[in-house]
Amino acid sequence: SENSVSELAAVFQLEEHLNTPCGLLSAGQKRQVALLGLWMSQAPLWLLDEPFTALDDNACNVLMLRIQSHRQKGGAVLLSSHQQLPLHSCEYQEYLL
Repeated sequence: SENSVSELAAVFQLEEHLNTPCGLLSAGQKRQVALLGLWMSQAPLWLLDEPFTALDDNACNVLMLRIQSHRQKGGAVLLSSHQQLPLHSCEYQEYLL
């Protein structure tokens, strides 16, 4: 299934870390684990605080594609960011505070 733990770990190439305590992971790997947990939940609304922080380019692209896919399936995403979002190819509304 798309939501099996090993398949989701492969999304971010985390297979070798499946038995590693989260406290030993890098900041980017911890963020990836949190995102995988969100994707397993199948929540219709994603509330993300600085989701691209500590992610490498590949992980940012994966997240961008997941956000686009979630929205295409009728889901909603509300996120905050202090950086330029790599969401150039999907519709979104930007509010500057």
